[in-house]
Amino acid sequence: MSRAHPPELKKFMDKRMNVKLNAGRQISGILRGYDPFMNIVLDEAQEITKENQRITIGSVVVRGSSISMLEAIDRMLSPSASVPSNMSSPAHSVQPERRSLTNGFSEDVKLRRQSVADKLSDESNETVGSSKQIYKAQRNTYQQEKKRVTKELITALHDPSVVVMADWLKVRGTLKGWSKFWCILKPGLLLLYKSSKAKKNHWIGTVLLTSCEVIERPSKKEGFCFKLFHPLEQSIWAPKGPDGETLGAVVQPLPHAYLIFRAPSQTEGKCWMDALELALRCSSLLKRSQNRRPPTVDFLDSSGGDEKSTGKANDDLLEPAAMPNGMDGSTLYFKEEEEEFAAEFVHAGPYLESRVVLPTFILEPRSFLDKLSDYYYHSDILAQTVSNDDPFLRMKGVVTWYLSGFYKKPRGLKKPYNPILGEAFRCYWQNPNGTKTFFVAEQVSHHPPVSAFYVTNRQDGYTVSATVLCKSKFYGNSTSAILDGMARLNFLPRGEEYTMTLPYAHCRGILLGTLSMELGGTVDINCETTGYSASIEFKLKSLFSGSSSLNGISGKIKFGKETVAVIQGHWDGQIRLWYTRSKDSEVIWEVGPSVLAKRIPRYIIPVEKQEPFESQRLWSSVSEAIRRGDQIVACEEKTKLEEDQRQGARERKETGAQWIPKLFEQDLILGEWHYRHADQRPWDPQNDRYQYEKEFVVQTQTRTKRPPPLFMKAGSISMQHLPPEVSDETNPVIPIQGVVQSHGMGGGASIPPSALPLETFQRDMRLRLNRLEQKLEALAKEMLLVLMILSLVQAIVLKWVLS
Repeated sequence: MSRAHPPELKKFMDKRMNVKLNAGRQISGILRGYDPFMNIVLDEAQEITKENQRITIGSVVVRGSSISMLEAIDRMLSPSASVPSNMSSPAHSVQPERRSLTNGFSEDVKLRRQSVADKLSDESNETVGSSKQIYKAQRNTYQQEKKRVTKELITALHDPSVVVMADWLKVRGTLKGWSKFWCILKPGLLLLYKSSKAKKNHWIGTVLLTSCEVIERPSKKEGFCFKLFHPLEQSIWAPKGPDGETLGAVVQPLPHAYLIFRAPSQTEGKCWMDALELALRCSSLLKRSQNRRPPTVDFLDSSGGDEKSTGKANDDLLEPAAMPNGMDGSTLYFKEEEEEFAAEFVHAGPYLESRVVLPTFILEPRSFLDKLSDYYYHSDILAQTVSNDDPFLRMKGVVTWYLSGFYKKPRGLKKPYNPILGEAFRCYWQNPNGTKTFFVAEQVSHHPPVSAFYVTNRQDGYTVSATVLCKSKFYGNSTSAILDGMARLNFLPRGEEYTMTLPYAHCRGILLGTLSMELGGTVDINCETTGYSASIEFKLKSLFSGSSSLNGISGKIKFGKETVAVIQGHWDGQIRLWYTRSKDSEVIWEVGPSVLAKRIPRYIIPVEKQEPFESQRLWSSVSEAIRRGDQIVACEEKTKLEEDQRQGARERKETGAQWIPKLFEQDLILGEWHYRHADQRPWDPQNDRYQYEKEFVVQTQTRTKRPPPLFMKAGSISMQHLPPEVSDETNPVIPIQGVVQSHGMGGGASIPPSALPLETFQRDMRLRLNRLEQKLEALAKEMLLVLMILSLVQAIVLKWVLS
């Protein structure tokens, strides 16, 4: 497979271009990014019709296969001719009380420019009139000045003390409706939020004030109105938020080139206008405060909450003496400092997909195996559910835990890496009661891509085993990522098994419009032992529905065919349950500060101590390149990994060898993958001490040496562990000798079938069903052969009649 070379479009970056497409379409916009496959990103794009009408379509991605010609419109300028926008002086005057500040700033700018000019003069004298060296010196000075301006702007964004004014204002949308937003005015910027907390998920947009004007706007209603606009009707919005946000909170559409504000009173409105005029003219008056502010110990939670580090003392409390970490030869873990990856703008290049190149802007620098662990930050709900004696309350607890795994979503539209064949991931959570929940995952197949994982906490009484097959469907401007598979939750003390499916992710606005991601589909949760079941529908937002329908869910909990309770709400907000008989209701889940504070800390292995096939170490080069914003290096590193995977596949095909996963084995009947070292025994407090993990094997430390159970994997058939006697249907007594020897122990005995565990009976029945299925397949083949012979005879007879 030949590697694609990037087109020579670097010199056209941030320039307006005309793009002619197939079928005679034409689009004009500012080039923001490109990739080796000629896919380009255009900002402030306009579609030019055959009647020469311009239709504004915003930011778009144009696939390279549809481009027929590119044409640059803007004149190419030399670097020395470029001047930072924040150094342009406005044409309008300011209020008298602010002139001293503005004049002082102007003198500071003049002195700075004079020092730059003196530096350039000195350097030019030393170069003995060499034009190349003079140009090099000018370019270096320009780059340094550009970095200084960028550093000042970033400092103002992240420094909470650099705020000119902050208050509530009403903003008029394109639908002529008013919305109340929290507005924060900084030098050169105006930030809009849904609430005064100014969290990442409350960010709406950022207005660039460097090229805007502000005027008073007459109004018949109470209050004071003013308009902020771009004189040339260009976009006033920044492409990203202060923390790298790319998708703002869902509100009514806002205008492209202006905003109309309404203050509660004339006094407050005049104050806002004065502050805006000052920010417009003093956009470079930024405070450098990083040296005087002490380092904070607060860590921003990946879901938007603040999680304070309590120091080493609390970490020691999370490690009971009975559960050593890294002792007795077990794997050494360290507490993970959860990091919110900033939204990285990818120039629509190789989108780090393994098979299909989809136009994805945002990449989440972690593997899909790592992402599967997001469902267990609230696994303590399962520990509470197991101890409940009411089967309905247990089903309600399972539903609550299931819905708790979706709110931890990445900021913006992000996609994790497709795992490499043989890739593995492991971690554990330290529960408040001192127990540990272990997570082990492996990529067991590449074509088709199948991931398997196993979660165990025997001390709290539950295990989870799942097989996930990833599929994708492309619909032109949208795509769906379907997670086909089944997860099995086992409550060990009660012998209950809950089966559950997964929703699919639907992405819109790939080619045209705004990129957005939702969850859709119907999820079924069933427990045959208790007779309870739940059905939850993840609803997609329709074209004409409002923002209230975004991320909505509805469902039912049934006992047999009778509906016991109804579920309504939003999976990223509040979820309420109504009882059908009593008509009472209660909130079973609500995303808020209290939920974020209860997130269980996760422990991982340092990258440098991981095995070469573990996710974080395997993708470390790609992740580092993405965080640096170097997408070319990221694509090259990912290509190396994929080429190694393809080379291994070719070698196995030539030798006829098959890939054998290290940690999981496949069920011959159900086709599911099960953890090789799974232990489904209920916890024995008299003998079991604690669980630990060593070399991807989750084990139990016991007080005394006892023989292992006959069958440790429920619902799984592995022929290499079954003795020949099990397949004999006529044998009323199954010798235990062959079973024990499969675990490396000696001795012999025989026990009646009534004393065998229920799992043995299930295995025997599944084996019989497998034989019956094989007989039916053979019968179907024979019937097909008979039909073919009859068709042939019929054709011969028909030909003879016609002749």
